[in-house]
Amino acid sequence: MRTGNVVNGVVRKHAEPADSQMPKDQWRLYVFQGEEAVKVLHLHRQSSFLFGRDETIADVLLAHPSCSKEHAVVQFRLRDGKVKPYIMDLESTNGTKLNRVALKSARYVQLIDGDVISFGEDAEEYVMKLAAT
Repeated sequence: MRTGNVVNGVVRKHAEPADSQMPKDQWRLYVFQGEEAVKVLHLHRQSSFLFGRDETIADVLLAHPSCSKEHAVVQFRLRDGKVKPYIMDLESTNGTKLNRVALKSARYVQLIDGDVISFGEDAEEYVMKLAAT
């Protein structure tokens, strides 16, 4: 039996690391279906966001059947004196892609302005943008 971060009675695969921080910059994820932006997620409001199909624990609900219950996480971490966004695939069945390249599971990868994220076989794409200040 796994132990760790329990949310709503579910043991989550991801627990925030010791260097997790609330972001100071206003990061956003623009959700696209084809050429149309259908939603904007404001990521500066939490230190991490769980993406998945399990509506009891996911911060961002993924409805596509190829997405896992706990698919991936965007985590803000204090690195080199600056809070930076990272993504990690949580050993999902159908993977997470960053700029159309499959991520290795269970490893943080830094995100930068303009990165494109996709989950499983879902056609929706999530574009990471840093808001102008």
